[in-house]
Amino acid sequence: MHTIEQLNDGRAVYLNGHRVNVADVPIFRKTLALNNQYYDLQHNHPEVHTYQENGHRYDIAFKVPRTVADLQQKRRAYQEIAQSNSGMLGRTPDFLNTGMAVLAERAAFLGQNQYTDFAANARNYAKEVKANDIFISHALQNPQLNRQKAINAIPSGYAGVHTIERNQDGIFVSGAKMVNTMAPIADDLLIFNPPELLLENGDSSYAVAFATPLNNPGVKIICRKLLDHPTASITDYPLSNALDEIDAYIVFDHAFIRGQKYLLKIMLK
Repeated sequence: MHTIEQLNDGRAVYLNGHRVNVADVPIFRKTLALNNQYYDLQHNHPEVHTYQENGHRYDIAFKVPRTVADLQQKRRAYQEIAQSNSGMLGRTPDFLNTGMAVLAERAAFLGQNQYTDFAANARNYAKEVKANDIFISHALQNPQLNRQKAINAIPSGYAGVHTIERNQDGIFVSGAKMVNTMAPIADDLLIFNPPELLLENGDSSYAVAFATPLNNPGVKIICRKLLDHPTASITDYPLSNALDEIDAYIVFDHAFIRGQKYLLKIMLK
């Protein structure tokens, strides 16, 4: 959990064509307050929303269920999370925290190459997220610029995210992803390709997955138009004036990704 002021950490957030401070946008403040109820549940109902492992307590979303009792606890936790926001926040942190637990459990399939050990990176990143209860957002959809061409044949370079350079410390990426929910108020961003994306020969630079802080100097968060009506009563707009999950278009401009957060690279013929 963090305060709205902590999100003014240098992240480049754009709204209606202008760069903004997250703390200055009322609907961002309201949405963060609702999202923080997720963390309040861990403090107020730890018997449901946390579990103990090696002497430490963690968010129950990170627990890999092994018994019926584990599943029952997780079901109750998810039910209370949904009730805390009347089911209107579909991207509370448990959404991707659960995915990180699965990623760590099955990381071996990521393998390694001559540059890094992807499996170890995934396990270590999942461990970092769990230990610090990091709020992750994700972006997987590529901008649909030209469906008739392979990604690598679109000259703009913004039909997806691709590796443009690497050194001993990590990789540099450029490109774009879209429909990134909650990006302005999250901590980290997870980038990967959707399962249905069929990469073709020559698309290898786009076959990449990684995580990065959202205040990475090479990342721009371009928000869609907000849905709230700030001059109107919440009685007239009870939902749109209470929250907005804030979908965004993410632009990468020679963004550096640390080697430890480099999670996947597939070589295509």
